[in-house]
Amino acid sequence: MSVTAIISIGSNLPGARGYTAVAAAMETLSADYREIARSSIYRTSAVGSHASGIYCNSVQALEVDTTEVEPVVKRLKQIEKAAGRISGSSEVAVDLDLVILGGVILRPADVQQGYFARGYAELLSKLG
Repeated sequence: MSVTAIISIGSNLPGARGYTAVAAAMETLSADYREIARSSIYRTSAVGSHASGIYCNSVQALEVDTTEVEPVVKRLKQIEKAAGRISGSSEVAVDLDLVILGGVILRPADVQQGYFARGYAELLSKLG
């Protein structure tokens, strides 16, 4: 059974490196899953007390073959690690979060944030 997964993608690497990291993550995700749509890549300010820098963000809709959260999140963490993400570091090479799976909002706080809402609105307009 395939369902739609909505992934929030971000990087706070400086300059063009952030854009490149987000674009590379989207390409990796598209190779692993069937891409339905993606937003553009845009810049936002960091959110939260431990966040720093300007982020490049995007939102991607993918078709996944499971309704279970764990295997999708596990793959996202593998991609983060391969991209150079170091736990606890203020530099975020790439951050991938499963926000919605099969219409179920898994991260309601993210849905409220501008870094997700902007890309998600763009994604919804593409999906019509």
